[in-house]
Amino acid sequence: MTPLSYQLTAATHGATVYVWAPCCYCGANLMLTLLVTGMMDLHAMVLVTAAVTLERLAPEGRHLARGFGALMIGTSLFLIARAIALR
Repeated sequence: MTPLSYQLTAATHGATVYVWAPCCYCGANLMLTLLVTGMMDLHAMVLVTAAVTLERLAPEGRHLARGFGALMIGTSLFLIARAIALR
């Protein structure tokens, strides 16, 4: 059963919130990344699109997702430290 057919089947039985909520949680970190860097920044959109594509198409996408998460946390800490140093 494909994810789309699962969601459509569940939606016909009234389980829309339970089906769509994990999707929102999954993409929340990437959407926040776009929000912080600028929604219309072409470089940020390309990087986020590539990350989502790699996570979805890779055989073990969860390992890539964890790696992207660690990369985002590291980048965030670096930017925070740089902002503090500029003060």
